Amino acid sequence: MAIAGGLPANDGIAPEAKTTGSTMARHEGRALFGNDARGYDAARLGYPAELYDAVEGRTGGLVGQTVFEVGPGTGLVTRELLRRGVDRLVAIEPDVTLARELPSFAGGGDALVVVNAAFEDAALDASSFHAGCAAASFHWLDIAPSLAKVHAALVPGGTWAMWWNSYRNPHQGDAFAFAAMPLLAGIQFPPMQTIDGHGSLDDVFWRTTLARAGFGRIDHVVIRQERTVSATAIRALYATYSFIRRLEDDARARLLDAIETLAEREFGGNVPNVVLTSSYISSAEPL
Repeated sequence: MAIAGGLPANDGIAPEAKTTGSTMARHEGRALFGNDARGYDAARLGYPAELYDAVEGRTGGLVGQTVFEVGPGTGLVTRELLRRGVDRLVAIEPDVTLARELPSFAGGGDALVVVNAAFEDAALDASSFHAGCAAASFHWLDIAPSLAKVHAALVPGGTWAMWWNSYRNPHQGDAFAFAAMPLLAGIQFPPMQTIDGHGSLDDVFWRTTLARAGFGRIDHVVIRQERTVSATAIRALYATYSFIRRLEDDARARLLDAIETLAEREFGGNVPNVVLTSSYISSAEPL
């Protein structure tokens, strides 16, 4: 696995406390993505095979396992978990549209159970899941009580994995993300994200938080991908960001026009994009 170097120093401050200016309310993220599900699914990358391999290594294999997924969205992870042979996958999705469309995105037949509810409201039997995961979703939850609920749902020693793809890394050699920073001045960012970067990279905060919730054997792995995309593709990617989706139509269109113009004029339509997949894989220790 490729471990990203040069990460910013960690100071243990909760990532959501580092945002410049105000922060989006957590509940906003639960209804922002269903209005363009196909655009989201097309613009976002799947997650590296090494990540799933690491999860399987911790669980001893996913075949025949019972797993829950927090915030599956369009099923980028759901599809892979089903492909790897989980026996029962309970996907908890608060967005009505995404919950309705998830089976068409992910397939899975009887193995997939979709629950349209906020994670806090979903009924999960205690000590009944071999593993649980959350991809690009856990920052929309109240972290401490949600981790307590996760822990309670897992069998003793069960695996909990959460991860994010960070697509906008201005201080990690991502020249376009750095150049676009002035265009994002004054925007409200979601919890755990700032104009400077992504809180999923805060190793100290997440290790401490997971340990307090009763998790042990915590592995933090960062996988770095560097790619070049077109101006149209970078516009489509930025259009999936929650802090852009929530803007009024005119403001959103102007910002996306500016993003695309920057990509064409300053980068000749060949836009560098650094994607950091930051994952935390841990075990539910007996309390």
